[in-house]
Amino acid sequence: MSGPRYDGGVRGRRLFGRRGERDAPVRDAPVVYADRNDGLGGRISAIVNAVRLARVTGSRMRVVWPPDPNLEFGQAVPPASEVFDDEWRAEHVVDSKHVKGAVRIRDIERNLPAVEAALAERDAVIVPWVPLSRLYVEPQFVTPSRPDFDTIGFSPSWRAAIDAADRASLPEHAVALHVRAGDLIYGRYRRQFVHTAKAIPYVVAERVCEVATGAGAQVVVFGQGEDFLRTIGRVPGVTLAVDLLPGAFAPAQQAIAEIVLMSRAERIVARESVFAALASQLSGAPVSGTDAYLSIEDEVATTLARVPSAPWGHLGAAGAYFSAYVQSAGRIPLETSLELVKRAGAADPGNPLYPIVTADVLARMGADEEADATLAAALTRTYDGELGDVQTTLGLKFLTWFLLDDTFDSLERLAKEGRPTAAALWGQLIAAGVERRTPAPS
Repeated sequence: MSGPRYDGGVRGRRLFGRRGERDAPVRDAPVVYADRNDGLGGRISAIVNAVRLARVTGSRMRVVWPPDPNLEFGQAVPPASEVFDDEWRAEHVVDSKHVKGAVRIRDIERNLPAVEAALAERDAVIVPWVPLSRLYVEPQFVTPSRPDFDTIGFSPSWRAAIDAADRASLPEHAVALHVRAGDLIYGRYRRQFVHTAKAIPYVVAERVCEVATGAGAQVVVFGQGEDFLRTIGRVPGVTLAVDLLPGAFAPAQQAIAEIVLMSRAERIVARESVFAALASQLSGAPVSGTDAYLSIEDEVATTLARVPSAPWGHLGAAGAYFSAYVQSAGRIPLETSLELVKRAGAADPGNPLYPIVTADVLARMGADEEADATLAAALTRTYDGELGDVQTTLGLKFLTWFLLDDTFDSLERLAKEGRPTAAALWGQLIAAGVERRTPAPS
């Protein structure tokens, strides 16, 4: 049996600009830009949004495609010349200088009249990667976006990957599980608190598969680290997406093929995954978190019990422990939170994030002296070169990453109570101009 195959749409057809069909008369000036400098999923999602918004408003659509941002784990973003065909690229891909003066639609009121007014006033808007159906309630934005996706003029090799995903035999009523790990657990992004919520550790994915298949589901697993995924694939009723796609594709082409294949599933299970959001955007398949199959108590218990003997390496262990801490924060006893964070730090002593969070948990438990001593010891350590140190992790040098709002309350309290290490760090934070994303509690 197989899931539905996509066989509709007009691929590469120009709907915007001087030629082609469109829903409303195209004016000369207004442009909807897709302008992202991150990974593949965010860029393609933004293009799909730009296609839809341009069609709805009768505007032109243009794409800014910056160079590869040097992501890890085979996530390199190819140049536009490899992704799009020559004709489509010549008409739609522009230099970033064209975006000057455009307003981001996330900064204006979230309704269609407000966007139309911005286009009339500014002549250009920039769309986010977040599906427009999450931002707007108008009926023009809530239908699946696969027809918009199919107007993109992908290059022949990319189109071949997409066609392979459309033809692949998918289990009936398939549940797609996107195991986002890679750079978030094994690379430099593991230092960044903000990214932890995106990852599904392999040990959690394995348990989700056991629960889902035990209830009769056919699970197709997507994600990075094929060798690790093979372990999960031994669970009866689990198939790996890579085994459903014929041929050998370059990493980025494999990624777009897996997004399209994921979109054909009956349901998608993921955390904060751009790939999963795009797949859902294409087809309308609902996305749920791992909590649809696994309670937080089960996740924590599974992590504590299985990680010590799991085959996913010391960074995989640290990522699993810290992920369980983040997912369960405020819902389990602080003593268990402390155990999770300490285990993460023991498994990955080269990560300066873990002693900072350990000190925060200790402070919230009332162990102020031990919390300050933990910070003091952390300042004397040497960490993995690409991860920086305690100060950079707190944001002293990388002020664009306000990663540790959750720890600032504890750090500020310890500082005001005269704990020497906390006071020194807090003074440095204030001097450096680091600001909270959210106000301190009154």
